Parts: sequence; structure tokens; C-alpha cells
Amino acid sequence: MSEGKSLQAFSQPSELLREAIRIVEAVLFASHEPLSLKQLRLYINEDLDIHDVMEHIHRDYSARGVNLTKVDD
Repeated sequence: MSEGKSLQAFSQPSELLREAIRIVEAVLFASHEPLSLKQLRLYINEDLDIHDVMEHIHRDYSARGVNLTKVDD
């Protein structure tokens, strides 16, 4: 992915990205066990990068005192 596309995604999330963020948040909080990025990727549009989605979620929740933790690759 190009740096320009990634930076644009972080500054102005599109409706598609906002929807993916909501979906991944719901899946993460509903799960009783850790989920891999590969598993989470199945829930979002194939045109999106799961790393962008997770970065948005991480930044949003870190401001609220919630820490997302990567358990394994």
C-alpha cells in the first residue's frame, strides 16, 4: 500500500473505513478469545487494509484508556 493512501485513510476515514471499524470493534468485543488479523480480515471489505482499521481502533481506544494488545502474529 502506498504511504499516501495509508496517510489519507488515517486523516479522513471514508464511510467504508468507518463501517469496517464498527464491524471489527463489534467482533473484537464479542469474542471470548483473541483473534488474528487474518480472522478479522474476513469481516471487512477486501479493498481495505486490516492494519489501517486496527490503527484507527487503537488510536480511538487509547484516548479512552483501553489498550488493544497484539498477542501473536
